[in-house]
Amino acid sequence: MAKKKDSKKYKNDKADSPSGDDESSASESTESQYTKPDLTSYVDRLSSPRPEIRKKQLLLIQKELRSNYPAFSDDWNYKETLLSGIESILKKGKLSEQVEALRCLSIYFTQIPYSENQAIGERFQEFFETTLCDSTKPGELRAACATTVAWLHYISEPMGLPYIKNLMEKLSNVFKSACLKGDGMPPDFPKAQIDLHKDCLFAWGLLFTSLPSLDADEVGRNIICHLVSLLQSKYMVVRMAACDVVALVYERIREETKESFKGSYYETLLQVLDDLSFGSNKYTSKADAKKQRSNFRDLFRFLQNHETPTLKVKLASENLNLDTYQKVFTYQAYCHLLTLGINLHLQENMLLRQFFDLGLPLPPIQQNQRVRAADKRMRSLMNEQASKDRKKELSKKRGKKAEFLLEDS
Repeated sequence: MAKKKDSKKYKNDKADSPSGDDESSASESTESQYTKPDLTSYVDRLSSPRPEIRKKQLLLIQKELRSNYPAFSDDWNYKETLLSGIESILKKGKLSEQVEALRCLSIYFTQIPYSENQAIGERFQEFFETTLCDSTKPGELRAACATTVAWLHYISEPMGLPYIKNLMEKLSNVFKSACLKGDGMPPDFPKAQIDLHKDCLFAWGLLFTSLPSLDADEVGRNIICHLVSLLQSKYMVVRMAACDVVALVYERIREETKESFKGSYYETLLQVLDDLSFGSNKYTSKADAKKQRSNFRDLFRFLQNHETPTLKVKLASENLNLDTYQKVFTYQAYCHLLTLGINLHLQENMLLRQFFDLGLPLPPIQQNQRVRAADKRMRSLMNEQASKDRKKELSKKRGKKAEFLLEDS
């Protein structure tokens, strides 16, 4: 286990270190600028004998990694302690701990350089593969494993393209079990299995976006028939996940290899999407039908007219324009992974900025600009409140006028 720092020294080393200190003191001072003492203490407690404490620390670590970038310096000496704690929980912890440990690992990938992912991939490869393919393991664990291994290989491809294609085949073997049965009827599954199919579809789609064009063409063509079947699932989350992957497949093939591509199942696909667009699936409740109609109508229009959705995200002083299904899918994936920390990472994390073509991080907004923005917001709120007050006053006057007219009549 890595050597631990004295907490008092850790908190004060930046303030107490004179300019003439040795290299180790300078290193500690640099680390204190980036790494919060809280994160280090959370990592320490992963070795607690109590599972509820370990789970709580994992959730706190997730929060720190999401809400800070960088969350630690390059020479932070607790990386191995963190990975050892996660590895121990994956081997011996309870199911809820294992799921949170995998989520923690997924977020951790966004904080470290590509070079470190090679060792992590080799270290956890056996656990990822055996868990994902073992049908006796809990569905929640297999689902978390699918998303984590997908993030690892999407972000850095530590084991190369052949491994990614092999991994995608294993993921597809899992969600293919949700396809229509021989009699044309969709099968029934418990909730954990439904979520597993949904997450394996997501993981497959994430990895698909990283494939070279020719590989994407080949793999995409071969999966379409299964996606058409999954669009007829009883379960909305599976249908929605399949919808996202269909959009990715057609967009990449049409933009990168064959613009007029339709495929053997094109007419069936359009018919299924048309039915879903109007909520005619007999397994769809009214509430679920309302949620899915917009997505399926957008996909239907894209397949017929090549109309892609557009989404604009406002950051502090820049705009992020999402004008392809691939960008929208990836943005939503990062939103789900980083939750409330997504805007911070879009502004500071080069991993995200490179993908979305945002360039180098912009300099921070000056304090006087922040004050002006705050003043503008305050004026806006005051105007809104004044408008509400006027409406209330007018409403009262109208009420009195109505009463007066009634009395006269």
